[in-house]
Amino acid sequence: MSKIGGKEKMMIRLLYLAVLVFAISAHAALLDDLVEKVRIYEKKYLHPIDHKYRYHRRNQTISEEMQYQKALRFLGYYKGKIDGDLLTQESYHAIDRFQHNYQDLANGILDECYKPYLSDIYTQLEFKEYLTYQGRDKRKLDQKTQTALKVMGYYTEKIDGKFGPKSKEALQRYLQDGLNKIVLYSEALEKVNEKLNSMKKKEYFSLHYSREEYETGLDDLIDMNISI
Repeated sequence: MSKIGGKEKMMIRLLYLAVLVFAISAHAALLDDLVEKVRIYEKKYLHPIDHKYRYHRRNQTISEEMQYQKALRFLGYYKGKIDGDLLTQESYHAIDRFQHNYQDLANGILDECYKPYLSDIYTQLEFKEYLTYQGRDKRKLDQKTQTALKVMGYYTEKIDGKFGPKSKEALQRYLQDGLNKIVLYSEALEKVNEKLNSMKKKEYFSLHYSREEYETGLDDLIDMNISI
């Protein structure tokens, strides 16, 4: 049996290298295709990230993505910046851990069924922020009163810091019921804290929210033939 010469060895190495390059190129093409499909899914099911959004201040708003991040932070899953980017590694891992705790399947993409739940948590966190304000800014103090009246069931309008006729009417109805304005804020804050403590429990989601939107979104994702 003849030995393989140096030229043959070189040819074998070149052939091996060519096969390796082809395999890497094929995997890269598959990865690019997967990334593109994820982007399509993101555009369909996630709100576009607008980095012009900032924290809620005077005449400013906060994006829905930031609300989800703040809610996930409250629940103990997210520890990163509140920047509204749900595609960062920290956001991905936070959502993945959150999904693992609430369902069997986890993909790091926030399912539609959880968005109302996280938004409601954020609303209660915002109420708590308003109710714990201790400064002298009139607008924020009016927000505090509006929030307290809303939590206690007397005010149903927007919390905008403009204490107009409807806000005054709500306060008047509260006082006519024989309640004391001095304890209004403490009672409202107690209710908010109780609600937040309840919302932290896994059973709260099962009792108050539906997975139907998640099932629809998952079916669409499967239809895109994304394979891992």
